Amino acid sequence: MKPASAMIVGAILLVLVTGCSVHVKMNEENQTKMGSHQVVVKPGSTVTSSSSSTGGDEATYQYSCGDVSVTIQNEKLIVNNINYGRLNTGEPVLIDNGKVSVAGQERQGTPMSDQEIQASASVAKSTKKLAGYNVTVRPGSSFTSTTQFLGENIFTVGNTKVSIKNDELFVNGTSYGRLKPGDTILVESKKVSVSGKIREPKQ
Repeated sequence: MKPASAMIVGAILLVLVTGCSVHVKMNEENQTKMGSHQVVVKPGSTVTSSSSSTGGDEATYQYSCGDVSVTIQNEKLIVNNINYGRLNTGEPVLIDNGKVSVAGQERQGTPMSDQEIQASASVAKSTKKLAGYNVTVRPGSSFTSTTQFLGENIFTVGNTKVSIKNDELFVNGTSYGRLKPGDTILVESKKVSVSGKIREPKQ
């Protein structure tokens, strides 16, 4: 009887185990305070950074959460270089899978021109010596980092990632061809130039 009892107990345990599941939600959302505004980003990210600059009547707040970049500049809301208009004091902002809502109302944005993007940037440009090449990103960002992984040198400026591996240039994962000694690199909005000449992405 002992072996049979053991088999019955084992079967019961198996049913219990297979009938249960554990769902762990990681980074479901991130929240931050930007001036008087509570900003929520869904889905969230483990990679976040923030900065602020205030003086007189000028106030700029920046927040980066994964691939989402949020700027509130003098109460004007900008998400990933798209203008979502002015905010009233204390209005909450929700960015949910690309959709932007203010005080519970979804808003439609207007893409900014290159000139507007440059003018709204708190940092005009970010520069770095990367794998022996001079790299400039305009507009720049207060959120920058430099890493090296498996022979790839990476310069991250806000949501722009410039990388060089085996003398080949990549911007946000897209190849822009090979480089030669002395080349200079400029990434300006969506344009990539090498030594003063615009490069088209490789297919």
